[in-house]
Amino acid sequence: LRDSPPGQYDVVVAGDLIEHLENPGVFLEYVSAALRPDGVAVITTPNAYYLDQFLTIVFRGAPDISPEHAVLFDPFTFEQLVARSRLRVREFRWLQPSWWALCSSKPMAVKVIGKAVHVATSWIPALRPYLNSDFAAVLELKRPGDHAFDPEQSARAVLDFLDKPAAAS
Repeated sequence: LRDSPPGQYDVVVAGDLIEHLENPGVFLEYVSAALRPDGVAVITTPNAYYLDQFLTIVFRGAPDISPEHAVLFDPFTFEQLVARSRLRVREFRWLQPSWWALCSSKPMAVKVIGKAVHVATSWIPALRPYLNSDFAAVLELKRPGDHAFDPEQSARAVLDFLDKPAAAS
């Protein structure tokens, strides 16, 4: 991303992209250059600690990581990355759990079992939102007077998000 953005925009959307990039910090700088002063960026990414990953570790002993992913995020690590950029997190949102959809390219038995497991375990992310499969972050440019990176403030922002029930997201 050495080129300048082709313009400035009210909204920049990057759906399930950032986890594929070798240098997501450079990408966030590009996004910040592409935003108008009151613009927002919406970035979605899989949650590193989603329920299926947890179950995979329990039953197989190791996570199932896509070879296409260069980095993994959870709300804490994502907030830490954003805080080091010219952006700030306006809000986080948990997205509907969707890991069973990943079974669509697998044999029919896996599809049926995957959907059944999804239905049977859908209450877990409602109880423990941190096990949701994906999250979205709405980002905006930092304002004059915003403080430099403060790890404690960053952690508080994520904890405030985690205290919200998943249904409200």
